[in-house]
Amino acid sequence: MKPFVFIVFVFGVLFKLEAQADFLTLAEQKICDQIKTDDVKIHLVADSLFQYVDEEGDLKTKAYLHYWKALGYYHSSEQPLDSITKYASKSQELFLKINDSNGLFETHTLLGKTLLFLSDWINADSHFKRAKQFANTDFKRFRSEVDDGFKYIFKDQIDSAFVHLYAAKKTLPQLNPQNCWFDFYKTDLYINLGMAEIRRVDYANTDYEKSIKYFKRAIKSYELSETKGIENYLFCLINISYCYRKSGFFHVKSIHLDSARFYLRKYIDLVEKSDIKDKYGKLDGAYGNLGWQLFAEGKAKEGIYEVQRSKDYLDSMYSNLLEKKALEINNSYENKLKNQRIEYLNSENEQIRKNFFLTRIILLIIFLLVVILTLAFFRFRQKNRLLKKQQQEIIQIKDQLEVLLREIHHRIKNNLQVISSFLGIQKRNPNTLDTEVILSQCQDRIQTISLMHEQLYSQKEFEYIAIKFYLKKIIKNHIDTSFEAQNIDVNDKIENHSIDFERGLSLGIILNELLVNAAKYAFVDKRKGSISIVFKKKPSGFLFEVSDNGIGFPDNFAEENSNQSGIGYQIIWAMVNKLNGAMDFKSYKGAIISISFPY
Repeated sequence: MKPFVFIVFVFGVLFKLEAQADFLTLAEQKICDQIKTDDVKIHLVADSLFQYVDEEGDLKTKAYLHYWKALGYYHSSEQPLDSITKYASKSQELFLKINDSNGLFETHTLLGKTLLFLSDWINADSHFKRAKQFANTDFKRFRSEVDDGFKYIFKDQIDSAFVHLYAAKKTLPQLNPQNCWFDFYKTDLYINLGMAEIRRVDYANTDYEKSIKYFKRAIKSYELSETKGIENYLFCLINISYCYRKSGFFHVKSIHLDSARFYLRKYIDLVEKSDIKDKYGKLDGAYGNLGWQLFAEGKAKEGIYEVQRSKDYLDSMYSNLLEKKALEINNSYENKLKNQRIEYLNSENEQIRKNFFLTRIILLIIFLLVVILTLAFFRFRQKNRLLKKQQQEIIQIKDQLEVLLREIHHRIKNNLQVISSFLGIQKRNPNTLDTEVILSQCQDRIQTISLMHEQLYSQKEFEYIAIKFYLKKIIKNHIDTSFEAQNIDVNDKIENHSIDFERGLSLGIILNELLVNAAKYAFVDKRKGSISIVFKKKPSGFLFEVSDNGIGFPDNFAEENSNQSGIGYQIIWAMVNKLNGAMDFKSYKGAIISISFPY
């Protein structure tokens, strides 16, 4: 906290004692020096300096304070992209009002870089192009070329990146090295060249010599400057180690592998001594890379050892005890590494190296074979499990189909027996009817059974049916065939309930017989008739009621019904008995037949 208070104090004194132009010039120098460290607090300083600016104060000072705040966020460890965009946009608006070309160059450049991280390529490119319009000095043009190179590396357009980076490199000798930002952007140029070369080599599968050269230049530029921060320096070390490692394995040059380990060690040492953000994460990755390289060199035991160290560093984020243990392992490993190094330098015989290389190749082949066989085994086992599962499903489907087929045969048998019973009742009827009437009645009864099957299979449910839709189909069938011609209206209040197949069929047969009887006997004077049908659920069971406004029942109807003299009512009584129900007849403004049966 003390360094931050000191920085605020220095900027406040500058603001109070110096004129506006001098303040901005000196403040920019201080900010440049501050950004070269890893403890950037420029955004906090800018917040504190706002207290020295009046509400109607100078727009230029306000604009730069907003810009410095955005710049501080950009170089901070958290790097909140939304805050950077917010304050950079505010400063851009103010710079545009006062037509400050230097401020517009800086804000457009900062917004372009920020939008790259947000993957907003179109707007990022637009800001970089606007920044170029305000690049009125050699150093600004140099910075624009470096930023364009960074932009194209970010977009993975390596050839375009090289065009701008080489243009920036060409103008480098013409620049004033005393400029505050010279070392910063010179290092940035070589880092971008190194990264572009890495991308090109990774795609072209050639060598990494140019990348190594550029990263070495970036390291040298860093070491010669007064910059105290180490983030860019660590970035160079880890990437040059990567280049040496890739080059060593591609060209089988052990000296490159030695260099890779050297720079990786240097990277590890610096990280261990620092308090930078994500320290343990960086060490975890570095030791992981070192372990992978040793394993690939054939030093499996050492490689596994380094990978374990990587895990120990990862665990140390959660436990101080594991951190101490990792330090002990590190000291032990250093001694082992020195012994291995001495032994390796003493054995320079070419034949041994060839045998060693051949051994690595054989081990690699064996490893690949083991991996391939393991994968093949797991795939075979997975396919075998899938096949067994499919076989079980087929057996289950087969069993279901057999059960379904038996059920269909059983229901067809029962329905044929019902039809046979209808015909038997008709045959035993003492009242002889003509053939056309008998066939019409049989047709209606068979149609009723057919509608049940149609309803059953259309809903793909073989145990229960929606009784409302089934009964309505029977009603519609009678309306279409006879009721419309006889000027008979049908009103229904049928609740929708799920009824099992057998009871649903019994209700349908009863309804068919009652509708036939109503059309035949209720409206003998051929007047306009009305039939009402009710089906509802009551606490004691279901109620099924059919009524009409016809002539009603004769006085001795109940007695005749008990003697079962009518064919239709013989069928109705048979179905009511099948429902375990009771039937009641009333004559009130017509005929009312009520049937109740349990759930």
